[in-house]
Amino acid sequence: AVLSGEATATPKSHDGPVEALRALKMVQRSARKARTQALNQLHALVLTAPEELRVKLRGRTNRDLIATCAAFRVRADDDSVSSILRRAMRELAQRILLLEEQNRAVRDRMRRITTELAPELVAKTGVGPDTAATLLIAAGDNPDRLGHEKSFAALVGASPIPVNSGQTQGR
Repeated sequence: AVLSGEATATPKSHDGPVEALRALKMVQRSARKARTQALNQLHALVLTAPEELRVKLRGRTNRDLIATCAAFRVRADDDSVSSILRRAMRELAQRILLLEEQNRAVRDRMRRITTELAPELVAKTGVGPDTAATLLIAAGDNPDRLGHEKSFAALVGASPIPVNSGQTQGR
């Protein structure tokens, strides 16, 4: 349809603040995924650690476990299994803390951009920077390309047609 000239849709421009939000959302998703992975690895190390270390760490909240492990001190010349496990736990815990800080910085930046770009949207109850960014990304930097509400609904995968509660669909 594009090659024949029949397609009339205007593509997203990818050159404004919404493109910046898209990049930030990518960083945010990546940081969340990496944090979850590191936390799962930390828990796995706790489960397989020697008994004396496992007893110290068992039953702690995630926050307390991360803080405790991040503060482990390990001698550089100690290559014992216990020492290496403590070092691995420390590295994972410090990585988690770094990823949490990165996520906070990204969220703050997204809040600033979404508030500047769409203050009415962010002011709505239940719409924070994440939701606002997702909606703005779906519309793109040139939302005027969406001629009506149905275009936006189709873009975000919602049905623009109201469903009657008394009728059964899809039979």
